[in-house]
Amino acid sequence: MQPGRTTGQTDYTAVTLQLAAKALASATDSAPHRQREGELRWPIANALPAARILVDQSAIGDASLLNGAAKSLVQTLAEDTGKVTDGFGHARPSYALLAIHLLGSAARLTNDQDTLERTKQAAISLLNRNPQQTGPPDPRLAIWRRLIARQHGLHEAEELPLPNIDPAPLIPLGLNDLIDSWTYYELVGLHGLHLCQQIEPDDTLAQSVRSATLYHLGHTQPDYTTYQPWGLAAFASEAQTAVFAEQQLHDVATHLSIEGPGGAVLPALLLADNAAAMSGTLTKVWQRI
Repeated sequence: MQPGRTTGQTDYTAVTLQLAAKALASATDSAPHRQREGELRWPIANALPAARILVDQSAIGDASLLNGAAKSLVQTLAEDTGKVTDGFGHARPSYALLAIHLLGSAARLTNDQDTLERTKQAAISLLNRNPQQTGPPDPRLAIWRRLIARQHGLHEAEELPLPNIDPAPLIPLGLNDLIDSWTYYELVGLHGLHLCQQIEPDDTLAQSVRSATLYHLGHTQPDYTTYQPWGLAAFASEAQTAVFAEQQLHDVATHLSIEGPGGAVLPALLLADNAAAMSGTLTKVWQRI
């Protein structure tokens, strides 16, 4: 599996970019409730300028917004209770990790050293958070922790999942796991693992990605996935698993046609990140580290 390569008859990079442009044009933070007194929230919609830059869809002023977004993210993550929220005000552990990745990638692409340094500070704050504040450790989020640590030259002891020759999930489904939540974090982890493989070309990483994509191709039903296309570029990179990417693109297109601006925020960010991965932009940006 080569970084930045897509296969199959459909030009998945072009389709992903087209959907990304549509989502980026409409995405707006639509959180219905104000944050509680003393609570810091960082709307992940603040990363939309970074996403536009990554797919060459930037508007006037986007580059100048990166530094302020990174500064406010540092302030938010410096507090243990600070949260990164989606377009509806909901928080998930994956959002802060994605935000740091997007801001850092855009800063690298534009050679914005000040923003890159601020993003590194945000990464340090997140990686040093009290474990009691971040919940039980999840190896699939540990992949992302390792990714942002590598991107910013930080020490991070997280180990990647061992590669499997046969199709296998990143971690087995536990007896008490809810299938939808487990699947969500599987795709989140796969997205991060594919990015790791692009930054650190390695046969072991490639095998881990292929094992997980093949497993989910055969076992994950559309009903268990979300409109958030985590791992899209990983599935699109192999002809055998590209049908899963097609389903993700279809689900996103359907979601964008019925949901409002708030519902477009995460799809916009993920579509842009996937398109940047599929086109080779992220490989060029981060293999210079």
